[in-house]
Amino acid sequence: MTRFIHETSRKQINVPKVLEFSWLRDENLIEAKDLLKHQKLKGFLKMTGNVYPDLVKVFYCNLEQDGKNLVSYVKGVKLKITREIWSNVGGIKYSGLKVSKGNTAGIQGFNKMQFYRSCVRNPTEPVARFHVGSLTLIPRLLAHIIAWQLTPRGSNHVVLHEEDLILLYCIMNQLKVNWVSTMVEHMLKSTRLPDYRFPFAIFVSKLIDYFEVDTTNERNVTIKAASEIDNSTLMKMGFYKEEDGWVFRRNAGHRAEQEAAHQGNEGEANADGVQHMDESPVHSFMNEDVPATNNNALVAYQEPEYRGEPLSMFERQVLDRLDTLSDEQKSYFEMTQARFQHLDYQLEGFQEQLAELYYKQM
Repeated sequence: MTRFIHETSRKQINVPKVLEFSWLRDENLIEAKDLLKHQKLKGFLKMTGNVYPDLVKVFYCNLEQDGKNLVSYVKGVKLKITREIWSNVGGIKYSGLKVSKGNTAGIQGFNKMQFYRSCVRNPTEPVARFHVGSLTLIPRLLAHIIAWQLTPRGSNHVVLHEEDLILLYCIMNQLKVNWVSTMVEHMLKSTRLPDYRFPFAIFVSKLIDYFEVDTTNERNVTIKAASEIDNSTLMKMGFYKEEDGWVFRRNAGHRAEQEAAHQGNEGEANADGVQHMDESPVHSFMNEDVPATNNNALVAYQEPEYRGEPLSMFERQVLDRLDTLSDEQKSYFEMTQARFQHLDYQLEGFQEQLAELYYKQM
């Protein structure tokens, strides 16, 4: 009880995220969809429902490992999480490679620097650290799922840890990971380290329901739509949707330049009276039919959909650097906040110990 009051009750729960595979299909993110299905993660990633925040904290306060299984007690009910429970409640089977930081024996050919370079937009750029902002679309999305759903953490999401790279490598190369083992280790780590938030709140809440713990009058939070991974998630990463798919902002600007040049060439050709067989007399813009004249092409290019005149290479580099700095500052702030919170807990503990010593001497 003392530990719960002074430590566990003060720790935060990781914000649960939900991934709908239908969204991956609708956005033509078929590669990510197939890679995740190969890992047998569909049921776990799309899991939604209510969360009992207070009982989740009680679960982690009493969590311990008993042999191969996790065991906890919530309101006097013993929750023994066997492999069958993982399969029935979480939709994850105990199978695959057991990998973690420092444990890559089952992965042949893994080199984190080489793998990271194979996933970035510009492999020739020098690597100061493994930053998610340099990744291409599919690795970037998978890294987000790893950091928010599979091994969620409360801060520093912009940097790929070694374990993130290992898991991403396995997913990208269709090496089946033993996710039960990975998640068990992550859950136990959250009980030991003060900076770790409690993960898998939806899954733990479903365990509480599965073992028929009395939830009468308990706080019950419904997962909101804001917790879903969707188009807004990709846009925050710097990707923009175009007709043929999602592209990074720099690529989008480059494509706008190419389209502007192409439209200019068409205007010159039409001025000379040349009309190609495969040219359409009408361009579609913003779902409206616009006559394909040079003036109309310029008006279309200046519409907000194209975000104004294309940026120069220097301007793009400055914006990318500002985005990176913003992510880094947010990460540092969250890390500093967590450190100060931990110091606050320790200070309160010292004050209570001093008070106990004072009253013992009276």
